[in-house]
Amino acid sequence: MAFSGKWELESQEGYDAFCKFVLYFSLDELTFLLIYKGRDYKTVTEVVQSGNDFTWTQHYPSNAKVTNNFTIGKECDMQTIGGKSFKATVNMEGGKLTVSFPNYHQVNEVSGDKLIETSTAGTVVLKRISKKI
Repeated sequence: MAFSGKWELESQEGYDAFCKFVLYFSLDELTFLLIYKGRDYKTVTEVVQSGNDFTWTQHYPSNAKVTNNFTIGKECDMQTIGGKSFKATVNMEGGKLTVSFPNYHQVNEVSGDKLIETSTAGTVVLKRISKKI
């Protein structure tokens, strides 16, 4: 179960550009403040994998968290950190998890003791690397 474990954000590239692109239509003072604060968050991602069933929880500072449960290849209800709900299907391709969110596509993979999350919106890419803790 390659994805199981706790992962702490170690580095990220493209954060500001990605957030601005994805949140383009809701850019206001509060959104800019959230983007500013978020670039230094040490998010912890906790993954429980049992075969094709996953519980994926992201813990944010100030005790906020988002948990999504999904089964590979089956449509499920998911939620964003902003509280928006949507339907998505997570697939496994070559050991990588892939899913399309409303505004972007994400690929998650494990390489050694690193969880690599690559989110793409148009030509803008956010790459987050977390270490296993």
